[in-house]
Amino acid sequence: MKKIVLLISLFALLFATCGPGTVVTPDTEQGIDLTSIAYTPKPFTLAVPPEFPPLDVPAGYQFDRNIVELGRYLFYDRRLSRNNSLSCATCHLQTHGFSDPSRQSTGVEGGKTARNSMALQNLAFRQTEQFWDGRVKTLEEQAALPVEDPIELHENWANVEQKLRKDTLYHRLFRQAFGIKLSTDITKDLALRAIAMFERTIIVGPNSQYWKMYVTGTQVTNDDIEEGRKLFFNTEPDADAQCFHCHDKPLFKGGFENNGLDAVASLNDFTDKGRGKVTGELRDNGKFRAPTLWNIALTAPYMHDGRF
Repeated sequence: MKKIVLLISLFALLFATCGPGTVVTPDTEQGIDLTSIAYTPKPFTLAVPPEFPPLDVPAGYQFDRNIVELGRYLFYDRRLSRNNSLSCATCHLQTHGFSDPSRQSTGVEGGKTARNSMALQNLAFRQTEQFWDGRVKTLEEQAALPVEDPIELHENWANVEQKLRKDTLYHRLFRQAFGIKLSTDITKDLALRAIAMFERTIIVGPNSQYWKMYVTGTQVTNDDIEEGRKLFFNTEPDADAQCFHCHDKPLFKGGFENNGLDAVASLNDFTDKGRGKVTGELRDNGKFRAPTLWNIALTAPYMHDGRF
C-alpha cells in the first residue's frame, strides 16, 4: 500500500509552535487578574467529509479556534511530564499519523509502555471506549491518564496546574479560550477539554488515494488495487478476506477483536488480557480495539529488527 497522506484540519496547521511565556509567581490564594486580556470566542464548524458519521462531541461543547489552539499547545508541551522532557506528541508523532512508530513507547524514566501508542485520528467520530482496551469513555478521560501514569509522563495534575498558572503565555491562552478571570482558574478540567478538542480536529481520509479513487473518482485505480478492494469488501460466505468485518468504511476501524497472534492454551492464559481486564468477561480476554487502517503505512508498529 502506498503512503496515505495525513490531512489535518487546515486551521490547526496555521498555529505556529510557541515558546513559553514569562514565568511569574502568582499569589496562590488570589491569582493574577486576567480580565485585561480580550476574550473573543471564535466558534467554527468542523468540516465533516462525505460518508463520515456525525460528529460525537459532548453536549455544550463547541469548536472554537482559541480552545483548539490552547489544546495544540498543551499537546506539544513537555511540562506535562515529571521532568519536563516528554509531551503527548512524543509518543503520538504527527509524522506517523499521531502514533509511535516503535512497538512500545519510552517513558520519562526509561520504562516501556505495555502497548503501542495508538494513532490519534478521526477521534471526533470514535465510539465511546478509548485506549486499546476501552477502559475510559471520553477523550477527556483518555488525555488525563498518561500524565499520571508512572510509566509514561509520571506527573500529577496538581503540579501541572501550578506550572501552567505560572506561565504568562497560558494566562493569555486560557483567558482567550475559556474567558477565565484569574490565573488560579487554570485547571486540569479546562486543559483536558482543550487537548480533547484539538485531537478532534485531526481528520484523516479525504486526501488519500482510496478517497480519490473510490469516493470522489478523481484518480484512476489499477487492477491490483481493485482486486484488493474486492477481497477486502467481499461478502460471499466462503470468501477468504472479508477485512471489512473489523475495518469497515469510512473510518476503517472496528470493535474489540482477538486477532489470533497470541498462541495460548486457554482464554485465561493471555499475559495481557486486554478488554477482558476491563469487563471481567472471560470471552473478552485477548481482545483489543481493531485499529483504523487510515495511514496504515505510517502507523504500523515496528518489530524489534525494524520490520513491520
